[in-house]
Order: sequence, then structure tokens, then C-alpha cells
Amino acid sequence: MNKDGHTDVASSRRMMQTIIEDAKDILNALPSDEEASLPTWWTNKLAVSSAYINSARDYLVYGSDMGDSDSCSCGTDCDCDNESTATEELIEDIMDELEEVTEVLDDDMMPPSYRYITNAS
Repeated sequence: MNKDGHTDVASSRRMMQTIIEDAKDILNALPSDEEASLPTWWTNKLAVSSAYINSARDYLVYGSDMGDSDSCSCGTDCDCDNESTATEELIEDIMDELEEVTEVLDDDMMPPSYRYITNAS
């Protein structure tokens, strides 16, 4: 798919390169002491990120139950525009999962950016 001059595969490759670079930086910045502690909000972000990357990998490597990748997101070979609906549903699912994670965390364990956003609402 080509939207605004961006292609899905090329954009995905660039994003994965960024993820790889960030992961290398994080690995290098982790304390050498295996028993050192890290902020809970930070380890939670890493856990969520790991789960999302793992699901994206599983989708491409092992396939999905969503049907053929050449067909429309509605499961047919039509020309309808259900991509935005699928994206909205994915965003809703992600937000639901994040709400579940944040419900169990104390406010003081959340990163400053989260507290800023929630207090602004």
C-alpha cells in the first residue's frame, strides 16, 4: 500500500532499523550488575514493547487468522476501505491493554510523561 509517498514495507524496514538501534543502545546502557534495580515504569514499558514486537513477528513469520494478506481487511478481495476500521480497532485494543497495565501501577511509578498527559485531561 502506498500512502502519502510512503510504502508499507519501506516504512516498516526503517522502523525496525530504529528499533534495532534503540535496543542496542538500551543493552549497552543497562547496568553490568545483574542485580541492579530499574524503575518499575521502565521495565513495564519494556515488557509491553517486547510483547508488541513479538506479536508483529509472529504475524509475519507464522501468519495470522486474519485471512490472505492480498485480500481486503474485511476478508474479501474487494476494494473497500476497511483499513482505517482495522487500525482503529487495533488502537482500541492497544489502549485497553495499556489501561489494564496502568490500573495496577501506582501513580508515582508512572513516567513523568504519563502523569503529565493524565493530569492535562
